[in-house]
Amino acid sequence: MPILFEAFNRHGRAPHLLPFLRLKCERSPDDVESSHLLFHSLMLKLGQSQMELKERPTIERELAGYLTRFDLGSGVMPMLLKENMWACVAVVLSRSPTEHSATVAHALTESYAWSQEGGLSDFHFNALLKCLSLLDWTGVKSVGASLVSKVTGLLPSIRSANKLARLVRIADRLSQCLGETAVPFYLLASMQLLELREIGQGLDSVVILYWMHLCGYCE
Repeated sequence: MPILFEAFNRHGRAPHLLPFLRLKCERSPDDVESSHLLFHSLMLKLGQSQMELKERPTIERELAGYLTRFDLGSGVMPMLLKENMWACVAVVLSRSPTEHSATVAHALTESYAWSQEGGLSDFHFNALLKCLSLLDWTGVKSVGASLVSKVTGLLPSIRSANKLARLVRIADRLSQCLGETAVPFYLLASMQLLELREIGQGLDSVVILYWMHLCGYCE
């Protein structure tokens, strides 16, 4: 099979093996060789589909599904990060947060994905949030402030209460790991969530005073 794959790959035909590789992996889930070839075929198809942006989420979803079922090892992480495939990154990260958190955190700080939430599909935005929630923040404090700043920059354009609620939960966790570095992020996200849910401005001061107390500002 590798010989056939290499021959097809030389002629730009490797993605044509996808139906066969999909079937082979379905019938033989323990076939490591076929699962690796399937991964590389999907990555090659992704490279051929750069101009067809509508195809990208479909390919990424399929890849994420296979990565969930087949552990291809940590060697796939650099390829996934290079392609900004955050849904797939989240799957690999979930298997070993301690091993991958530093690499993923640095990649997130350099990613163009944070330019504006409005430019992201729900699929990719949710994938980014998944990565943030999986990071071992105690091991990435060196880039914590930079990453928090990028995520905070998304807040003005977010109009979804569900997204904001997830960000508040992440910010709450960050405040425990990063201390006051993450407090502004938590406060801004919380107040925006309160406003969006029309709970009223009166609770803003309660949120602020509560966190000032926890951070020692009121002592």
